[in-house]
Amino acid sequence: ALQIQLREFSEMTGIPVVADLSPIAASDEVQITIYRIMQESLTNIVKYASATQVKVDLRNDEVKVWLTVSDNGVGFDPTIPRIRRHGLIGRRFRVNALGGELQINSRAGEGTCITAWVPASVGLDNPAMASSETASSRMTGPVIQAI
Repeated sequence: ALQIQLREFSEMTGIPVVADLSPIAASDEVQITIYRIMQESLTNIVKYASATQVKVDLRNDEVKVWLTVSDNGVGFDPTIPRIRRHGLIGRRFRVNALGGELQINSRAGEGTCITAWVPASVGLDNPAMASSETASSRMTGPVIQAI
């Protein structure tokens, strides 16, 4: 799904995408969150960034899945409150709800870099997220493939 999303983004916008997508095995919740974070990031790049290049990195270590989406667009000052930052708030909420973290690095004229990490096995170490599913059943979601 990520491959298709990136290919369609590049075809529709004419903005080249450099992607390094490592295959990951993670829960469905994590994969959906990663997809949505990237989707909203790409939408904002088209709407606001005036970027000429996008870079996407997806990787995981033993406990976390990391997504970084960066562009070389106009950037912004993330410390200045704006009415139209619902997308950033929504992304942060999605990531935090899974026990992860979202970082936004941007400066006017220098592009934007969004980095999100979430636990690969949501709920296993967080009793608030636990359900009746077993650890093995949570890890049987589809695998995100590399481009």
